[in-house]
Amino acid sequence: MEISLSPIETEEGLQVIGSVRDISERKAFLRALQNKNVELEKALATKDLFLANMSHELRTPLNAVLGFAGTLLMRLPGPLTEDQERQIQRIQAAGNHLLAMINDVLDLAKVESGAVEIERTQTSCREVLKEVEAIVGPIAEAKSVGFEVDLPDPSVMIRTHQRAFTQILVTLARQAVKYSESGSLLMGTCDAPRDSQDLMAVYVKPAAHLKPEDEEWIRQVFERVRQGEHPEGSELSLYLCGRLADLIGGSVEVDEVGAGSRFTLLVPKG
Repeated sequence: MEISLSPIETEEGLQVIGSVRDISERKAFLRALQNKNVELEKALATKDLFLANMSHELRTPLNAVLGFAGTLLMRLPGPLTEDQERQIQRIQAAGNHLLAMINDVLDLAKVESGAVEIERTQTSCREVLKEVEAIVGPIAEAKSVGFEVDLPDPSVMIRTHQRAFTQILVTLARQAVKYSESGSLLMGTCDAPRDSQDLMAVYVKPAAHLKPEDEEWIRQVFERVRQGEHPEGSELSLYLCGRLADLIGGSVEVDEVGAGSRFTLLVPKG
């Protein structure tokens, strides 16, 4: 029970009004809430332990598979037939895809739990684009797609979280390769397509125009990011890309430019 007393002035002098309230339900609700908080803390601790174990248990054997596949392709154990080389390349490609998905799952779990610390430093756009070219170039080459990078002037700097910035551009470049069957995809910087002096744009243009259904699907993914909705399985890498962009104060868009489509990352200049 809860008892409250309130003094009031009357013509007869100071009097006190008393009220008695049954707060059993409120107390029960508070106890249940406290119990839920305890359970939530235990669940978060369990999740962190699971992610740490999964990171090791999944990446270690997968890295071994990729390492042995690379050794075979280098022909260190001996020569390969064309058919053997083709099959091993498929193993390597599937392994790299699986490793990328594992990394996305782990990174997204960290982002959603607030475990990612965003520390912004002065970052050279030129150096980041060179790093993206080194990572995605071989992937594009394996698909017989060119990868042209228009490197900005060394003086072009932004203040951002370099790892997140790089990861977003790698994801966008991978997507561009995915939607390119031939020709060359382009990457570079340009003026932000908005009336703002505080933003800079980094674009990735696939070698082919996106199909209307693909373009609409990608737009919907980024819109769900802005609305805080959770991703579906096939959206994981793009969803993570959008969440990271949000964390560094930017956004990712897909738009039409000239005869084709392009992905654009808008980031604050500093």
